[in-house]
Amino acid sequence: MMKRVYCLLAAAVLLLVLLPAPALACDHTDENGEPLKYVRKGYVAPQIGVPGYSGDLCCPQCGAVVIPGSALPALEEPAGPGSGAQEPAAQPDPDPPAQN
Repeated sequence: MMKRVYCLLAAAVLLLVLLPAPALACDHTDENGEPLKYVRKGYVAPQIGVPGYSGDLCCPQCGAVVIPGSALPALEEPAGPGSGAQEPAAQPDPDPPAQN
């Protein structure tokens, strides 16, 4: 009975050693060695007063995060007519009509 247990244990160890982990086997390149086009996951658009997230760039084959994302600054409240902000001056027409 113990021989069977040792035999099964040895077979399990061999399988663990010989089978590579899927995430470690991926080099994020295609069959020609060219880099894959990464997939953006987790993008959150910034809103007024709420920061966003640029999203992680992930490998399309294994799903691993290749380039982590970063925070995007929150949008500011737009200046209204009563906010004291000056409106931009009217610009002259860049292409005035021809005179006869």
